[in-house]
Amino acid sequence: MNTKNNQRFRLTKRLFHESLIRLLQKKPLYEITVSQLCSDSELNRSTFYKYYENVRNVHEELEQEAVSQSEACIQGVKTIDEESVILQLEKLLSYIREHAELYLLLLENSADDDFPYKLIHSAMEFVMHMP
Repeated sequence: MNTKNNQRFRLTKRLFHESLIRLLQKKPLYEITVSQLCSDSELNRSTFYKYYENVRNVHEELEQEAVSQSEACIQGVKTIDEESVILQLEKLLSYIREHAELYLLLLENSADDDFPYKLIHSAMEFVMHMP
């Protein structure tokens, strides 16, 4: 059975993601411990270590999901007319605005500035590879 499509796998990861977001609202990433994350998510440390090595791995996964969602917003432009491009960029900006709290938490806690770069890079790729 494919583990990544397993409902328990997805639920467990989502619980850790949601817990990390709650904890990031109270303190910076470097102050969050595995114990705090497990306590908040009501999951065992052994469960945590089954999926992650450290809290930073959960954060990186959240960043990657945000980048993937952002990229999905600007996918699908089939024509090069200005109106289509503007609509896709508006869709991206609306998505970011709807999820502003998450994006702000990720930007504020990006230890290596990788997250802002990935967001900008995906938008630039979109613009540069338009037919």
